[in-house]
Amino acid sequence: MRFKLTIIILLFSTLAFGQANQLYKFAGNDGKYGFIDKKGTVKVKPNYLIVKDFNDGLCFVSKEVITKGYKWICIDTLGNEVFDIQDNFPETDFSEGFARIKSFTAHWFINKKGINE
Repeated sequence: MRFKLTIIILLFSTLAFGQANQLYKFAGNDGKYGFIDKKGTVKVKPNYLIVKDFNDGLCFVSKEVITKGYKWICIDTLGNEVFDIQDNFPETDFSEGFARIKSFTAHWFINKKGINE
């Protein structure tokens, strides 16, 4: 019984406190994506064709289709563009300040300013 209670408390605390600053994607009436907070308040308007998840305060999104797929940019939690990754693709979301980016021929890491590391 004590073990089950401990597991329940850990799960509850993770759900209650782990998502405190998280933004959640949602689809607007036109099928484009934006982000809301846990109260349902729109924080980033639905202007994007495709979005990744927010991590470390940043998210990869795209408003535009190009020959190779999508033109990805990185935004902050206010919807401001931080940098773009030209014709490359985000392979991972940010984690501990870095994201993995790929092209058709190479892979590399960038920091939260968009600089190759």
